[in-house]
Amino acid sequence: MNALKTYLESIAHITPSDKEHTHRSALETLLNSLKDSINAKIQITHEPNNDKEDRGAPDFLITLDSLALGYIENKRVNDDLYKVAKSAQIQKYLELSPNIILTDYLRFLLIRTDEKSTNSLDSIRGGGAKPPILKRL
Repeated sequence: MNALKTYLESIAHITPSDKEHTHRSALETLLNSLKDSINAKIQITHEPNNDKEDRGAPDFLITLDSLALGYIENKRVNDDLYKVAKSAQIQKYLELSPNIILTDYLRFLLIRTDEKSTNSLDSIRGGGAKPPILKRL
């Protein structure tokens, strides 16, 4: 898959001191490449304005036919995604959508309000321990 190879090359020099925005264009390019291979009607919107009700503004909005499918929030590389997933910020995002993808550019964590559907790539591929269930507080 060329999109993944291009993405990995784009972030090859990523460091924990890089700000979370530093490699966002590479992430956006990857997301758009992936959505085109899944369904070209899917739209990825960078920094949608959702803060009208003090719920925050996730980094990306994923829609299909104007229906919000979920949001993506990216953090710095090596941030503790499980800690971030339990934060007030993510809890507010779950008020916007029951589907949130949290990433530090290297790892991707799917957070859903349905605890039976909470997975990470580690648990999906079967190589690691199942992540803790993240419940909405």
